[in-house]
Order: sequence, then structure tokens, then C-alpha cells
Amino acid sequence: MQVPPIVLLVLSTSMLLPAQQASGGTSPLQSEKQSPELDLRDDFTLCAAWKGQATRVQAASTLVLSKERTPEQNKLLGAIQIASKSLSALVNLPASKRPEDFEEQLVALRKERQKNERELNRVLGLDVIMATPNFETLIAAIPEGAAMVDYYVNDHLFAWTANTEGEIRLHYLGEAAEAEELSEAFLKNLITHRGGEGFSMEDSPDFNAKLYEKIWKPLKEDLNGREQILLCPDGFLGKLPFAVLQDEEGKYLLERHDFVYLEDPTAHVKWPKEVTISDGSFLAIGNVDYGKEPRALDSEAEQNYIAMSRNLNLRRAMDKTWIPLDATKNEMLVIAGMHVESSAKDARRGILSEQGASEARIKEELPNYNFLHIATHGFFNPPEMKNQLPGLSAGLVCANANQEQEEGQDDGFLTAEEVSYLNLQDCYMVVLSACETSLGSIQAGEGLQSLRRAFTIAGADSVISSMWQVGDESTAELMKMLYHNMWVENQGRSEALRNAQLNMLNHWRENGTDGLPSTWGAFVLAGEWR
Repeated sequence: MQVPPIVLLVLSTSMLLPAQQASGGTSPLQSEKQSPELDLRDDFTLCAAWKGQATRVQAASTLVLSKERTPEQNKLLGAIQIASKSLSALVNLPASKRPEDFEEQLVALRKERQKNERELNRVLGLDVIMATPNFETLIAAIPEGAAMVDYYVNDHLFAWTANTEGEIRLHYLGEAAEAEELSEAFLKNLITHRGGEGFSMEDSPDFNAKLYEKIWKPLKEDLNGREQILLCPDGFLGKLPFAVLQDEEGKYLLERHDFVYLEDPTAHVKWPKEVTISDGSFLAIGNVDYGKEPRALDSEAEQNYIAMSRNLNLRRAMDKTWIPLDATKNEMLVIAGMHVESSAKDARRGILSEQGASEARIKEELPNYNFLHIATHGFFNPPEMKNQLPGLSAGLVCANANQEQEEGQDDGFLTAEEVSYLNLQDCYMVVLSACETSLGSIQAGEGLQSLRRAFTIAGADSVISSMWQVGDESTAELMKMLYHNMWVENQGRSEALRNAQLNMLNHWRENGTDGLPSTWGAFVLAGEWR
């Protein structure tokens, strides 16, 4: 989806209005914020209404379909789900197994799905259901004392800041390409060199300082004293967990702010004043049996595979083979034990593990619980071709994913596309204790087409997900602290995650490192924070 001309007009002309710079100059395209007399309320509301339209339509569709459905709605929904399943199976075929008309089949299935989806939206009357909140509603929904930061990425980079007092400013942050290059370099450096062994960063370029200067420092004055930040990134910034940036004093932004991520700048409006949970039921998925390596390996390759599966502390694949995740068994059982101790005696709980964690069983069970904890491999593979649906590029790995499946069976991969059609209206929180579950294809105005977005569309109130390939053992420890904070210490969802991350940060600092943000920084919370 391209940026509508009216939005570009708002962003560009706003910067040509009288402005002030900290340096005292008045260069419009380099200005940091507008003079106080500017009224940007309508501009902010217009941009918020444009951003995330497709996400809101899909979420509204899922909500409507969670109620009693007509035969016509059921027929259309069934056709969409069949097309999505066929697309997933086709895309995940090994290259050697793909038919000669692979791309033609892909195009045909996608067209069929989109036709049925448009017809479904029509019969649901979503044009009537969808309503864009006005400025007063957007501001009133920001938590007291908090602030919102909403980024826009095109050729240039902009950021809105707004707070509960109704103060709103638009910041111009320069060319997007420069910021994107810095962000990619920063993340690569962080993930590669700040691992468990505390690699020295003394001789490395300070990408942090440059990125902080570019995307956060210009907003700092507006955010001083505001601990909670509702953050709505855009484009490449969706890959960056802002909490791992360090300020001029060497403090991580995690230590300054409690970040709550939004799928779009209107998402916070739907959250009710009071938080309610149906029955506190809990489902844990972990210790998944991915099946044996199906290909014939020579002795050297087999030895490498065995060594990899035993020693590699990452929740990732080895040459498209999914290795066992030993730490997920203890993680799952410990958290389930906390649920026993902290919840009502009649609270339901379930565990899916080993061969029981099949794709079909997971899809069947997810709608039945309030809390979902999924500890398995996650994946994000950029689409190979333009005709591929972005929701097929991200997913969770289920039992027997290493095995070749018979035609018509589930392929062992629960994709974001499939998740978005589940009914999770009773889901209080889903924790994706896996790799790269926040990542997805970039779509203008819609953020990343990720698993996180899919679970939000399906109805989950909150989603905790990851930005990169995370360590197996460090992730398990972080998750145990998260649930301890939430269920034993009675902390809110966002508070519980942040305190778990601060605990890990301080632990590593006490052991003589820089805090090892690669061990805790990947996880972010999107949605309801309380």
C-alpha cells in the first residue's frame, strides 16, 4: 500500500511551516519541532487514520466472525482458510519438490483467496463497523502521564510525539535511508558481538550513538519524565527494540522507559478501562519433537548435526533442519507449576509437547485458553517473489516439521497467515518464546507482516514476541522471571516483562559485562500492558 498523497502533503508541508531549532537556526527541513502555536491536531488524526487500515479491517473481520455466523460467511471463511493452507503447503515445499508451474499456482491461489476475502468483508459490512477515532479520543486513551511516539517512514523519516495533555509535535528526522543503514549496522553489531562471552566493543564503530542521535534524541525533550511510551514504529524501525538503545549517559532506554508497542496509532483506543480475565486458563507448548533429519547424511554431516543440536544455544534451524530445544521443556514445566500455585484450583491448564504439539492440535487448542505460552522455533523468511502472501513468510514450527508430509496433511508450519484466521477473542496474552516472531515483510503503513500482528488480528489482547534469533537458555530464564513477576508478584504484563529484562541486565552488569542486551533485548510487548 502506497502512502496517500494527502499524508505526504501533511508530512511535507508541516515541515515548511515556521519552526525552531535548538541551535537557533530556522532551516525547515532540518527543524526538530514546530513552534507552539501550530495546530497539528487534524494532521495527526489524518495520519493515524491512514496508518494500519488493513490491520484494523482484518481485526474487525475476525471479531465479527467470532460471533454467530451466517452460512454465506462460513462458506467464504472456509474458502479463505483452504486457500491459505494450500498456499502455505506450496510455499514451504523444498525447491526440488516444487511443480513446474509453481509460480502460476501461487498466483492463482492468491487471487482466489483475495477474491473471497473482499467478498467476506462486503457481507460483514466492515465499512460501517470501521470508525476512525477523532483527536480527542486518541489523546484521551493515552495513559495518564505517558506519551505516544508514532514514526512514519518514506523517503524521509518523521515522528509524531503526543501526550495526555494534548501537546503534539511533528519531528523531521532526516533521510530514511541513512537511518535504516545505521539501524541495520547497529543490530548486526549488537547480535553478533554482544553474545554470552561479552565480546569487547572497544574497537567497534559506535553505531548506537549515531542511531540514538538520529531517531531518539530529537524527541527526548518531549518525553522527559514520561516513563511509559506507547510506541508505533514504521518500516525498518519495526525491527528495532528501542529498549536496547543507550543514551548519552550510557543508560539503556529500558532503564528510562516502559515501551508498549502499537500495531497502529489508534490501537490503544480499543482497550477497556478495566482489565478482565475469563477464567485464567493456561496452555503451554514446548519440548516439541520436530522429527528426525529426513535426508541421507554422510558421517561428517551427521556428526555436525548432532554437535549442533546439542551445543548451539539458539532457537533457530540448522540448514533448514529444526534442532531440539532442550531448555523449553524445563521452561514450560516451571511456568506451568507457577500457574498451579498462583491460579484458582479449578483453572484449566494444558500442555502440548513432543509429538502432541502438531500443527492441527495447536490450531485446535489455541482458542480455548486465556494465556498462551509457545516455546518453539519461530521463523521469518523474506518472500521469494512478489506474488507470495507476506503472512506465509513468518510462522511457528510444530511437531514433525523435519519430516516430509503426505499431500493434504498439515505441513508442520503454523504461519502468520493461518494464525490470523483463528478465533482468539478470549486470549489475554500470548508469549512467543521463539526466534524472530516480531519480524515480517514490510508493508507501507501496516508495519511488519509478522506473527505478532497475526495474533493481534486474531484477537489476542497482548503479544510478547522477539526481534531476532534468541538464545535457548537465556530465553528460558527470562520467561521464568516474566511469569514470576506477573503471577507471583502480581505485576502488570508490561511491568513484568520490563522488570525481568532489568533483572537480567543488572545480573550481567554485576558479572563485568555491558549488560548483554542480546540476551534480553529481543522481546517486546505489543497491546494491552496492564
